[in-house]
Amino acid sequence: MNEATQENTNTTPAAQPSANWTPRLAFYHANQNGTGSAVTVEMSPATGTREGQVYVTIAPQDPAPANVVTTATGKRCAAFRWKNKICMKLTFTEVAEMAMALGGATKELLHAGKPGFYHALRDTVTTMDMRQAEDRPGVFMAVSRTVRGEEGKQNCCFAFSPAEAFGLRLALEQSMSLLAFGMTNSASAYATRTSTRGAGGSSGGRAVPAAEDDGYSEFF
Repeated sequence: MNEATQENTNTTPAAQPSANWTPRLAFYHANQNGTGSAVTVEMSPATGTREGQVYVTIAPQDPAPANVVTTATGKRCAAFRWKNKICMKLTFTEVAEMAMALGGATKELLHAGKPGFYHALRDTVTTMDMRQAEDRPGVFMAVSRTVRGEEGKQNCCFAFSPAEAFGLRLALEQSMSLLAFGMTNSASAYATRTSTRGAGGSSGGRAVPAAEDDGYSEFF
């Protein structure tokens, strides 16, 4: 029985788990007024059956004082309302356009020569605008969502610092080949091993926590 189980494990294709390998980068900006926000950028490489995907998600800070978490060391951390998040799935071209805006190649986010992204899906319209900040160094991003039949528009903004904008631009640029062509078998196996070890707490890999589960940011 053990030999048969071991044999089946060894014959599993190494590239299979790559479809579920979705690293996530998170940025948290909290303040004492409760008006901050958080952004996550999640990338899923292309596979033989689908194109690569990048999801940009933004959520507002929870302003309720009761939701401020105090750690064991006495530090206070803010929570974010991930139930009210706005998420956009970006195409390959949109990822390139976002990288250009972050790097200053364009003064604002442009798609096909027009400002911003506009996604319409069934009864929901989601937009994203991005430009070089006027009152401070960095890049300002505004995301909104409108649902037909519901009153008002949901808005959320985030200001990337110069270092955050620079790092995110580099990360997006380096992800382009994965979005287009996916991962090789050897790279897929390596990513699976390291992500599994990291999730188990070993020092062999880096676990990327789900921002919706532990989205806290120290602010005092």
